[in-house]
Amino acid sequence: MQLDGWDDTWWDEGLSLIPEADAARVLRCANVLARRQKLIAQILARWSLATLTGGTVREIALVRDARGKLHAPTLPWHFNVSHSGDYVVVATGREPLGIDIEKRGPVSDGLLHDALTAGEYAYVTACHDEETRNARFFDVWVRKESYFKALGTGLTGPWRSISFVHNRQLCQTYGTYYFYDCALDPGYVTVLCSGIPSAPLVRSMRLTTWISSLCRG
Repeated sequence: MQLDGWDDTWWDEGLSLIPEADAARVLRCANVLARRQKLIAQILARWSLATLTGGTVREIALVRDARGKLHAPTLPWHFNVSHSGDYVVVATGREPLGIDIEKRGPVSDGLLHDALTAGEYAYVTACHDEETRNARFFDVWVRKESYFKALGTGLTGPWRSISFVHNRQLCQTYGTYYFYDCALDPGYVTVLCSGIPSAPLVRSMRLTTWISSLCRG
């Protein structure tokens, strides 16, 4: 979901849709964009689960584990959210999954060394033009993020030692997980990591239409 068309009159109604503790987390974010991202992510996760269960956003109870990751313990569904720049995305499924979105941008050589394994670094830097090199970095990094989010560890897992490049090719699978590239916007990279060997259903919604319907409901 793209955040274009945001209207500040939605703040009170949006915050009222989530528990007070989560609303407080939203308001503690450092800047306005981060607060919008967090609020929409909170509501969108609950809305996605509500559409599967026939409930309402306010009825969806989420809890945080020791790492701070949200779960829906009373529902037979897994979900994961991510946000970057002007987008918030959510994935739902019967099995554990992870989704990550990143806005494309310049990447320093220092970041490449810090973030990538030797094999990943060789794959990314094999291209000498900066645009292609940066594109390759985000293709690798978003796989890495989505995989460890699917495991439930986030980047507290051994992300420096696991390579998502094999034989100088970008991995489309790793272990029992599959990677699916979701083409939402050429300025962003979005990848879903799932244990299900079938392409996901991708749905795009306009923020103005979606949140206005929530406010009316």
